[in-house]
Amino acid sequence: MWNMIKPDVVEYGGDYVLTAANTFAPGIAAAAPELISSTLGGHPPVSRTDVGTSYAAPKVMHIAAALAGALPQSSTLLYRALIVQSARWPEALESDTREERSFHFRTLGYGIPNLQRALENSDARITFVSEEKISAGEAHLYEVRLAGLPGLLDTTDYRIEVTLSYAARPRRTRQKLRNYVSTRLEWKAAHLGEGEDAFAKRVYVALASDEEEEPEAAISVGTEIIPWQVNVASNSQQSARVVRRQDSTLQKDWATIKGFKIIGDRLLLAVTAHKGWDVLDGPIPYAFTVSISSLAGVKIYEKIRVANTVQIEV
Repeated sequence: MWNMIKPDVVEYGGDYVLTAANTFAPGIAAAAPELISSTLGGHPPVSRTDVGTSYAAPKVMHIAAALAGALPQSSTLLYRALIVQSARWPEALESDTREERSFHFRTLGYGIPNLQRALENSDARITFVSEEKISAGEAHLYEVRLAGLPGLLDTTDYRIEVTLSYAARPRRTRQKLRNYVSTRLEWKAAHLGEGEDAFAKRVYVALASDEEEEPEAAISVGTEIIPWQVNVASNSQQSARVVRRQDSTLQKDWATIKGFKIIGDRLLLAVTAHKGWDVLDGPIPYAFTVSISSLAGVKIYEKIRVANTVQIEV
C-alpha cells in the first residue's frame, strides 16, 4: 500500500533446477539450503531437503535471535532496524535505472541481511544506534562527526546507510498512511555542504507545516543532495511505480559518496514526528541507526569512534 517497500528483506530459500529438457528436477540437494531438520524416522539433524519461503524465514529469525542474545536489554525495534541495516542488494543492481530499482524494491526489499554486519562493526565500518521516544511536533537532531577520517580530500568511496524503525498504533479504517498510524515518523538528512542552522531551520519549517518536502527543495548555493537509492519524491510527475521510504514504519536508505564531497567533516540527520489519527497520542518509541563504511577497506572505525566520544568532566 501507498508505494511502501515490501518485503522488508529476503533470504536464500533454495533454487529450483531446470533440466536440459526444460522441466523441473526436484530434490537436488545442492540447490536446497542447509537447515536443522526433524530426526523422526531416522533423518539426520541437519539436511538439505527442499526449497521455499518457509526455509528463508528461519534464516532471518536466526539473526533476530542472535541480536536478542547479544543485546538483551534493547528493544525489538532495534533488532528490526539492525537486520534491515545489515541488508544489501547485489552490488550490480545499484547502478540500474530508477524503473529497474523500483522492481528490485518490490522483489528484494532492502536486500539480503547479514549476521556479521548486524552484530559487529569492523575496521572499515562503524554503526551508531539510538533508542528514543518522540511526540508529534518534535524533532530529534543527530550529528556524526567525521573529523580525521581518511579520504575526505580525495575520491575514496564511502557508503552511508540510515534506518529508522518505529511503532505506532494503527487504525483499521484508513485511506492514507497519515491516517493509519497514530503518529507518523520520518527521517531527514542534511544536504552535502548544508550548515547546522540551515538544516535545523529546514527541519522545523517542514515540521510546522506538516508538509512532505520535495527532495529538490531548499537547495542553496554550495550544497548538493545526497544520492540516496530510494526516491522520496511525491509530486504527480513521478512514476506511479516509484517507492517512498517515508511511507512505512521501517525506513532505510543508502548512498555512496566521494570523500571530497563530505564538506564540513560531519553528517547531520533528524527524526521528525508528525500528527497521525490520534492527536492526543503519547511519545512514540523508535530505533535509529547510521552506518558508515569505507568501500576501499580504509580503517575508519577507531577514528570515527574517538571523534564521537563524549567527554564528561566530573
